[in-house]
Amino acid sequence: MPRRRVVHLCLWALAGLVAVAGAATLALGAGGASRRTVAHGPPAAAHGAALRATSTQAFVDAAGRPVSLIGLNVIPVWKGRPGATWPRSRYDQIRAKGFTAVRFVLYWDVMEPARGRFDRTSLATLDTAVARAKAAGLRVILDEVHLWGNGGFQDVPRWARRGDSVSTVKANAGPYLARLAKRYRDEPAVVAYDLVNEPHRFPIDQNAVLRAYDALIARVRAVDPRKIVLIEPTYGDTSIAGKLANFANLRHRANVVWSIHDYFAGGSATGYGPDGRQVGDYTFDGTAGYPTPDPAALQAHLQVNLAKLRQVGLPLWIGEFGIGDGAPNHDRWIADQTAIFDRLGLGRAWWEYHTSGPLSATAPDFAWKPWVGMLVGG
Repeated sequence: MPRRRVVHLCLWALAGLVAVAGAATLALGAGGASRRTVAHGPPAAAHGAALRATSTQAFVDAAGRPVSLIGLNVIPVWKGRPGATWPRSRYDQIRAKGFTAVRFVLYWDVMEPARGRFDRTSLATLDTAVARAKAAGLRVILDEVHLWGNGGFQDVPRWARRGDSVSTVKANAGPYLARLAKRYRDEPAVVAYDLVNEPHRFPIDQNAVLRAYDALIARVRAVDPRKIVLIEPTYGDTSIAGKLANFANLRHRANVVWSIHDYFAGGSATGYGPDGRQVGDYTFDGTAGYPTPDPAALQAHLQVNLAKLRQVGLPLWIGEFGIGDGAPNHDRWIADQTAIFDRLGLGRAWWEYHTSGPLSATAPDFAWKPWVGMLVGG
């Protein structure tokens, strides 16, 4: 069933923070961030060559060595604040903590408010954010059509809405995705396009989602034949086991990565029901926790995906995971999840860097919360 997203970001609440965020005194947050040796990903300056995907690794360098990107979800283009974005110091803070990537959450209605009219200020703001992340030594994944809210339509332009979210993006998102691909195809810091966040369709129909992605990948490949593309199951995490997903519907598989949003916390053998929907305990609402620590169940949840992906020759990357402050066994869930991700060689991005919500990795003054070091793992 569709899940309700934790409130992403209250940009009006950030209205007074822009000047403060740019102050040098907050460059590393109130608590600072100690520099550390990064165990995953490239050194800060290593943006000279594009990454690619293999059938088993989401990101590898030119020599075929795996690059495990570990990052945070960040909103770089703000609603209601044309031209405003994070200062370079915020990305320096992220890199200094040991993260190697950011997943940039974009709102389609801000980028293309009218059909075929792409907002120049929003595009220029995104250029600035990419440049600042790159200068800090971070790689960027563009989460381009971020579906969420009722039916997935919260930030979808009204002109584009046609049926449900899957039919909407298939019919109308191609020109926007192609525009971003053309803009960033020669920028090595932008390593991947995460085309559509959490396609909403119920009853669950993974094959319709795969066909929609296939059509959108074709639009992107017409202007950028090489960049990595990320695709997701319905709602970001529903089962693709057995006959639930027929990957013959996905003809474009070169440099394609499967990405799930892993908020599973046990309470079921695998976290999936027979029809593919989520069952058991999930942490995405910001209050639910990890009532009975069960690393075996967490790994079994991932193995459902990995088993199918091995059959079809696609690798896996975790585009979102997170648990709310104060939730039962908060730190234990993070420790168990990151240990499993590391054991399986899976990169990931925490939801998210800085918001007013319970999954924010930083406090209101931008100090890192005490558990953030566990996200990078070892």
